[in-house]
Amino acid sequence: MRYLKRSAIVLSLLLVLFGATAVTAEAQRRGYRRPVIIVNQNPFWHGWGYNPYYYDPYYRERQQRDYLENRVDGNLNELEKHKQKYYADGVLTDKERRELADDEKDYNNSVRQLDRYHRRY
Repeated sequence: MRYLKRSAIVLSLLLVLFGATAVTAEAQRRGYRRPVIIVNQNPFWHGWGYNPYYYDPYYRERQQRDYLENRVDGNLNELEKHKQKYYADGVLTDKERRELADDEKDYNNSVRQLDRYHRRY
């Protein structure tokens, strides 16, 4: 009688164990795919005007680097846009040459400032 009771307990434990593994395997197969939301925003700007990390040196360094890199990208995009626009007709007027020279000067100045920043930090 006691062997029958022990074997019944062992058998029921095995059934519970196999049932639990089957449930977890089934739960793992049914994956829920969560959508990924990407928000492009400036991490250094708080819309309400209060910035608790304003005097943090690491924060200021990252903010300055972000500003300089964005400035270089903006000047390069403007230069490429003007080159494409002005070279489209095949003729460069004096005004277009001055504008391109000014764009190149702005781009070179922003690259120089970014290089100076990288040498400093």
